[in-house]
Amino acid sequence: GIKENISEELVRESYEERYDLSAGQMGIWFLQQMKPRSSVYNNPSAMKLKGKIYLEALNQAIILLSKEYETLRTGFCLDGNKPIQYIRKSIEFKICEIDCMGYGENQVRNKMNELARKPFDLEKDILFRVYLLKVAEETHYFLINIHHIISDGWSKRILLKKLSEIYGKIIENNMWRVCEQRTHYRDYVKWQTDWIRTNTGKQALQYWKMNLAERPAALNLTCLLYTSPSPRDGLLSR
Repeated sequence: GIKENISEELVRESYEERYDLSAGQMGIWFLQQMKPRSSVYNNPSAMKLKGKIYLEALNQAIILLSKEYETLRTGFCLDGNKPIQYIRKSIEFKICEIDCMGYGENQVRNKMNELARKPFDLEKDILFRVYLLKVAEETHYFLINIHHIISDGWSKRILLKKLSEIYGKIIENNMWRVCEQRTHYRDYVKWQTDWIRTNTGKQALQYWKMNLAERPAALNLTCLLYTSPSPRDGLLSR
C-alpha cells in the first residue's frame, strides 16, 4: 500500500514549464468544470485582529510568502484536452481593504461570507485572495480564501504561521531571507505518477477496478453535490 510518510522518497524535480495534476487535483478540476461558478472548493478562514495594521508590510509579507511557497503561484490551463499546472515566476498581489466602519456584526459577517463564496476561475485567477475588513480604527478582520486545488486545511495553517513570522520581521525592520522549500507539491505529483506505474500501484488500481466492476456506471449525484450547502458555508458564521 501507500506509505504514510513518503517525504524521504520524494526527489526534487528539475524546473519544467508544466506539470501533471495529482489524482486529487484532477478530481477537483473535473468537478469545477461541471460547475465553473461553484465555490464549494473555496477554503476560507477569518480572524479578528486588534491593534495597528501596517498594510504595506502585510502585503509585502504575502508576496514574500508566495516566493517561498510556489503553490501560491500555481496556475492551471489546458494542453489540448489535458489539464496541466504551471508555476508563475512571480505574482502581482494587493490586499483588498474594505471599509466596514459603521457596519453591524451581522453585516460584517454577511460581507465576509459573500467574499468567501466568490468563485475562482482556475485558468485565469491567482488562486488565493486576502481581504482586510476595517471595522474600527484598530480593529480589522483578516480573511484569506484559498482554492482547495492548491491547498488544504493543514497546509493553510503552515502558510498562516509563516505569514505571521514574515510580517513580524518586516515591521521590526528585519530582513527576511526567502528560503526555497526542499521539496514541492510537484515532486509529490511526480512520485504519485511513478508509483501508480509500479507493481504495487497496478495492484492497487486493479483492486478497485474489481471491487467497483459491478457498481452502477453512473450515479445521479448532481443535486446532492451542488444544491447542498458547502461544509464551509457556516465557517464565518460561528
